[in-house]
Amino acid sequence: MNASAHVVAGNCWLASHVPENVPVTVIPTCLDTVHYRPPDLRPLQRPVRIGWIGTSTNLKFLKALEGALRRLRFDGAPFQFIVCSDRAPETWTKNLGVEFIRWSPEAELPFLQSLDIGVMPLDDTDWCRGKCSFKLIQYMAVGCAVVASPVGFNKDVVQHGKNGYLTLGSDWYAPLNKLIFDDDERQRLAQAARTAAQSRFDITRAVFAYEQILESLLEPRSS
Repeated sequence: MNASAHVVAGNCWLASHVPENVPVTVIPTCLDTVHYRPPDLRPLQRPVRIGWIGTSTNLKFLKALEGALRRLRFDGAPFQFIVCSDRAPETWTKNLGVEFIRWSPEAELPFLQSLDIGVMPLDDTDWCRGKCSFKLIQYMAVGCAVVASPVGFNKDVVQHGKNGYLTLGSDWYAPLNKLIFDDDERQRLAQAARTAAQSRFDITRAVFAYEQILESLLEPRSS
């Protein structure tokens, strides 16, 4: 980084590790919100579809939801839980009725658009603080209500109670239970999430930011 004229970081925590003498700009992971859009119709359906998308190396974070999912099943909450990844989750999920869809470029968008709630559990570690919340941004762009661990960039993406929920401690039961049964709240958060994705995480914002940086580097420097 000391050899760089400018550093781009995906979140504020990463940017804080850039040497003070090096210019740094935070540009979050962005996406095309014209492509990642809500479905034409998302009926108020029962059971509610809760989902997680990601690579299999991150499946371990789903363990944080195990207790909440068991309790919701015991209470008879009407929901499905679907995982979209390159590999099926571990065997413990079978007893919880977790469904699996193998990720592919063709399957990704229909899967995301089928969800009512998207989740992003994380551990409070440096590795997770360095993550850039891409799955959250995907959920939000397609108009899903979201629930996430208050770790790293998740705290910047989700404004608790306004465009999603951040879990309090390890309590995943309360926010999921609320969103399963409260259709109005789920729709309110979904609409706010879509608006946030369009205003903060559309690819045009990243293009503009990179353009500004590159133009500044081309300007003649005073001797």
